[in-house]
Formats: sequence, structure tokens, C-alpha cells
Amino acid sequence: MTIVYATAADLEARFGAAEMLQIAPEPELLAQALVDGSGEVEVVMNALGKRLVAPYPAFIVSITCNLARWYLYEDQVPDEVKNRADNARKLLTRLAKGEIALGASATEDLPSADRPVSSGKVMTDRPLMRW
Repeated sequence: MTIVYATAADLEARFGAAEMLQIAPEPELLAQALVDGSGEVEVVMNALGKRLVAPYPAFIVSITCNLARWYLYEDQVPDEVKNRADNARKLLTRLAKGEIALGASATEDLPSADRPVSSGKVMTDRPLMRW
């Protein structure tokens, strides 16, 4: 289950209630866009073996809002919205690479049972040998 890192009120504060009503006339649309945007953040946090602690850093709320707004526009994404979402994804990439950090008070380690595990084996197109 995805943790939601921003609220409809956060979206309205950043982009205005009028815009949110225009692109998401039903509250369920806002809720789904926030889940989708939060999902992108959560993938990075899981890869880092970390979980965000509430209250969430403004940095993460902003990223989530920009991604959620992008999801709300679907096929007709204005350039400004696309650029903000692209920048949010770049920041997430930098976070994943360790180029930027959130700080110790913003995160906690995932329990070991929830951490991604790799066996070190990689699937390739080479035939299985010695089976």
C-alpha cells in the first residue's frame, strides 16, 4: 500500500483551487493522482531502504504535488506542468543516487523484511548452461 505524501489541500495551496477543480472535478481523481505521485517517491525510498517519517519534508510534498498535477492532466499536459514533473523526477533520481539527502530526522530504516533483496543473479538471453 502506497503512503500518500501530500494532500488535496497541498495541491490547492500550490496550484489554486480553481485549477484543481478544472482538471479534477471529482475528489477521487485528486486522491488517485496523489497516490500515483506518491508511488514514484516511494519507489525511490524503498530502493534506499528508507521510509519517510511524518510530517513529510516540504521537498517531498512539493515533488509529490508536481507529479500528481502531471497525472491529472493526462494527455493534454501544459509545458509548465511537464517541466515541473520532469524536474521532480530528476530530483528523485539525484536522491536515489545519493547526490542529495533528506536528513536523518526525515527517514527511518525499513524493517529488514521490507527491504529489496538481490541474489546477484541476472537474467540474460543466454541459454541456461549446466542445468
